[in-house]
Parts: sequence; structure tokens; C-alpha cells
Amino acid sequence: MSPEETIKGLSARCARCGRRLDPEDVFCGHCGKRVREPAASDDHTLEPMKLTDVLMGLGIVCLRKGDYFKAVEKFEKIIAADPGNHKARELLFRARRAVRDITGDSR
Repeated sequence: MSPEETIKGLSARCARCGRRLDPEDVFCGHCGKRVREPAASDDHTLEPMKLTDVLMGLGIVCLRKGDYFKAVEKFEKIIAADPGNHKARELLFRARRAVRDITGDSR
């Protein structure tokens, strides 16, 4: 039986250890040997994130940790890329207020 036939068939077995394989297996669950190349449709990972989403998450983490200077930096980058992002504007306001409280700056 050719490798293509064994993968497509119900009796597919790993060439290294002989364990039975499921048709959708890319690796043998027993020994880890790659049994086929993954198809493009096999990629069921998370949807790609936009940079602004990543920056938003980082900014929120910085706020929670009390690193207000870095939070301001993250939210400013979001607003530069997406001026209509109201959530980033709100969080930037909070971060800047915290920086003013820390530094005593009255601006």
C-alpha cells in the first residue's frame, strides 16, 4: 500500500511504530512521526490579530500592573493607527491621569 492509500484508508498505520492513524492525523499520536503534510484547511488556530488588538491588550496589562508610562505609549500608538478608537482614547485618558497623579504634573 502506498503512503497516500494508507492515509486515506481506515487502516492507515504509522511507518515508524505501526500504530493506527486517523485520516486527519498529521503526526502519529504515539511516536510523533509526521505522517503527512498539513493541508491549508487544517489551520484551525485563532483568527489573526491586528496590531491594535495586541497593543490594546498590552496597554490594559500595563494599566493593571501600574506601569502607566508604558500604557500611555501603547494607547497613543493605537490612536495613531486608529483615531476613532474610543476605547483606546478612554484608557489613554485614565493612564495619563495616573501619570499626572504620580508625577504631580498639573497639566
